[in-house]
Amino acid sequence: MYIRFVNYLDKINQYRKSKISNRNFLVILAVIVGVLAGLAAAALKSLTHHIEEFLQSDWHWKYKYYLYFIFPMIGIFLTVLYIK
Repeated sequence: MYIRFVNYLDKINQYRKSKISNRNFLVILAVIVGVLAGLAAAALKSLTHHIEEFLQSDWHWKYKYYLYFIFPMIGIFLTVLYIK
């Protein structure tokens, strides 16, 4: 299955080389990466805003303030997992 996937990517790359110059290909990839980075930033900002609203709402819960400690710990843990 891996070999078929590599062959498929090779065929796509050969087609790309015959139709698009390397310079234009890099420009297209830069646009795609920029759009995806913008979408990821918007999603992260939205998620952060919703977590902030959740923590600062008038919802009364006995252990609510422990979440101020737990959420950063989750973030640190995910960062460590991502780096390793």
